[in-house]
Amino acid sequence: MSPPASGSVEVVTGRQDPVAVERLLRALPDWFGIEESVQQYVEDSRTKPTYLAVDRTSSDVLGVLVVTAHSAQSAEIHVMAVTPDHHRQGIGRILVTAFETDMAAAGVRVLQVEDSGTVAI
Repeated sequence: MSPPASGSVEVVTGRQDPVAVERLLRALPDWFGIEESVQQYVEDSRTKPTYLAVDRTSSDVLGVLVVTAHSAQSAEIHVMAVTPDHHRQGIGRILVTAFETDMAAAGVRVLQVEDSGTVAI
């Protein structure tokens, strides 16, 4: 599969897509190989704020970032995944940048990545 052009991916917010979340997580068994965790992430993605990286041409969901809001000033990347065919093409960076931009605009000052650390913005 050829990489998407830089302008051919858009970030969609305001909708959940647990089917895409499950598809992406199951495509990454080295990172998401515990069945109970996969099921919990999929269930969480039904209600938590979600960022979808969507190919403008095909409408395929290439990546997903699900958010946990801890408070008005603290949020976390709950789970993030990019389809293996599109790794190393900037999809994750596009998702994280959109998330950071939205959180900063909303007054969030602390961002976390589950089990990975904290970043002040």
